[in-house]
Amino acid sequence: MESSFSTLHTPTNKKDTGYPVEYSFQSATTTHLEHQTVDTAKSIFTENSTLPVTTSHTELLSLQITTPGQYNGTLLLSFPSPGTHEPITLVHTFGLYLLDQLTKTVLPQDTPWKRPTPPLISRDYAVDFLRQMLSIHPRLGMQQGMQVQLASPKARVVCLFQSFTEETPTVHAVFYGEEELLSLVIMELDTLSAVKRP
Repeated sequence: MESSFSTLHTPTNKKDTGYPVEYSFQSATTTHLEHQTVDTAKSIFTENSTLPVTTSHTELLSLQITTPGQYNGTLLLSFPSPGTHEPITLVHTFGLYLLDQLTKTVLPQDTPWKRPTPPLISRDYAVDFLRQMLSIHPRLGMQQGMQVQLASPKARVVCLFQSFTEETPTVHAVFYGEEELLSLVIMELDTLSAVKRP
């Protein structure tokens, strides 16, 4: 028997900036009782909920973000211990990277590159790291002169591959574009690159 779903839309705010964040979620609950299955569509995000034993619950959360940025969330789940009946709390934190919110496009090879006015930022990154961060398909070769555009609805940043070092292997990339988005993209790439570095 398939579970029923409900969709709810709830506004909240990003804590560090106050930007509004709309999110919706679909809920499905299936409880297996004696020789029967009970399906409901009540979300545990709207209020404190008590789920009976043998219950399977699913929430699909979708964020509608108006301003690109780093978003962090925390889910807290509390339930009574089967033995002591004291509450047990589980905490799960998650993040939504800025890079995952941008549309990435490999520009055609004949796209002319005109040296932009500042800001212009150069970085050296591992080839595999940058391929993953910029969502470049494995069958697409990375080569000198390739440009990848990262765009939000209101701004864009372009990454130009200037040169490659085979020994490392690394790529020397030049980034340019809208100043605020550019600084956020570089900050996130630097942070993630340091984390992934052996």
